[in-house]
Amino acid sequence: MSETEVKDIVEVARELGRYSPDAYDFLRQGLDYTVRQVHGPNVKQVRAVLDWMHHHEVDIDTLMDLLIKGRLPPRIVKLIEEMGGIEELADGMNLHVSGADLCRGLRDLAIDRWGLMAGTVLRHWGIRSTRDFGEMVFALVANGLLQKQPDDVIEDFDDVYDFRTAFDRNYRIPVCGAGEATLEAEGV
Repeated sequence: MSETEVKDIVEVARELGRYSPDAYDFLRQGLDYTVRQVHGPNVKQVRAVLDWMHHHEVDIDTLMDLLIKGRLPPRIVKLIEEMGGIEELADGMNLHVSGADLCRGLRDLAIDRWGLMAGTVLRHWGIRSTRDFGEMVFALVANGLLQKQPDDVIEDFDDVYDFRTAFDRNYRIPVCGAGEATLEAEGV
C-alpha cells in the first residue's frame, strides 16, 4: 500500500490489533449519533452542502457569492434554505465534537442499543475505558479516516466516566407505565 492510499476501518483494526473491527464500526455510528445530539437536526443538510463544497473546491465566501448570483444547483439552494439561510449554514459548518462528548454519546448509544449487555459487548470488542475510544479515534485520524482539531489530544478521552459505573451499576431497566405493572400484578 502506498503512502497516499487510505486504509479502511478493517485494515486499521487489524493493524492496531486491540479492538474488533465491529468496535470501529460502532465508533463511526456513535460519532454520527453524537454529532446529531450536539449539533442538532440540520447535520444531514450541512454534510450534504459540505460534500458539494469539497467536491467543487468551494469555500464559504464563494458559496455565498454563487448563491447571490443564482449559480448554485437548486438542490444546494434548497438545503441552505432548509437550514435557515447561509448564516445558519456558516454557523453550523463545524461539526466537531469533543472527546468527552463522543464518549458520552457512545455510552448512550450502547445503552440504547444493547441495554444491560452494553458493557459486555464493549468489553468483548476490547473496549474497557473511555481511553480505548480515544485510541481508536486517533488510529483513524492517523490513517486519514477521521480529522481532528489542532487542540484535540488523546488525553481528552481519559477518565470521562468509569465503565463499570456507566454500564453496570447505573443501568436502570425502563419500566412500563404504572398502570401496566398493576394489571400484570393482578393477573389481568
